[in-house]
Amino acid sequence: MWTATAMKSLKGLKMQEKKSRQFNTVIFDLDGTLIDSFEAIREGFNATLPAYNKDPLSLAETKALVGMPLRDTFCELLGEQHADEATTIFRSRYREVFLDMTTPLPHAVETVKDLHSKGYKLAVATNKLGQFSREIIDHMGIGNCITTVVGDGDGVRKKPHPDMLIKILEEVDSTREEAIFIGDSPVDINTGKAAGVMTVAIPTGHHSHSMLEDAGAKKIIKDLSVLKKTIDC
Repeated sequence: MWTATAMKSLKGLKMQEKKSRQFNTVIFDLDGTLIDSFEAIREGFNATLPAYNKDPLSLAETKALVGMPLRDTFCELLGEQHADEATTIFRSRYREVFLDMTTPLPHAVETVKDLHSKGYKLAVATNKLGQFSREIIDHMGIGNCITTVVGDGDGVRKKPHPDMLIKILEEVDSTREEAIFIGDSPVDINTGKAAGVMTVAIPTGHHSHSMLEDAGAKKIIKDLSVLKKTIDC
């Protein structure tokens, strides 16, 4: 049986833990943050661009295009008049290869599972099609850890607009002060700023540490293995 003193001490510890936890929600970008799907994305582009007399892309060229909404990227590459058709061609090929050609980035799966076990609300905000994103997350074996995924086609404006983060906060019943957003690109940095959410940049996609600094990142971590320590600071 617990004594009155022991109960008081336990209650004090719980209150101290609750008080010390500034964040209760962690929102991840997907490509370049949790997953490496650059080869699958390259397949999509290279199934599309030759139809418009454009040269296939190298892996480095592909990485440089990732982050913005797909249709916007095709507007820049091919012009507004071809963007919808090109997006359809891309997604048709991507659908064929995306699960086999996508792998979790180092520390991604264990970090998500660890945060989930500690009671954090976890979500994903991505400019990848939401349908593809949810399938990838399930394929990684972390679908039960992620409360919500908001992507392209899910009824809100895409990053760098703040709408995805705002929608997630509403769905998980958290405030912007309680959330932290993890991303690998200037698009993610600008999204976090627009939403008023603390944003941590991570150079595991196309953008280096110095590129993220130049984009205005206030906090950069080397990889997901140190994320928990950052959240607890």
